[in-house]
Amino acid sequence: MSDVVYKKIIQKLKKFNPIVLDLEDQSSMHGNGLGSGTHFKLLLVSNYFLGKTKVQRQREVANELKDEFKNGLHALSQRILDEDEYKNSTSKHQTTPCINKVIK
Repeated sequence: MSDVVYKKIIQKLKKFNPIVLDLEDQSSMHGNGLGSGTHFKLLLVSNYFLGKTKVQRQREVANELKDEFKNGLHALSQRILDEDEYKNSTSKHQTTPCINKVIK
């Protein structure tokens, strides 16, 4: 399932003319099986987002992926930047640990 979800997300995010598009399936880190396609981490760099707030950017991406969220995508950790923000960024995209993660 993950490969299908991954490809759908990538295809839909191309709408934003990305300079950088990095999508990582982190489902196995959240108590779901490897490749379940429920949790992803996204780095999206595009000048499409120039002048938009962080909330506006995340809403646009979430709206673009509304069908995926209806069909099993549970969480998307998003870092969305324009090109200048990306070039000047010194921070890394950290994913918050999932409270529901099964500890073995």
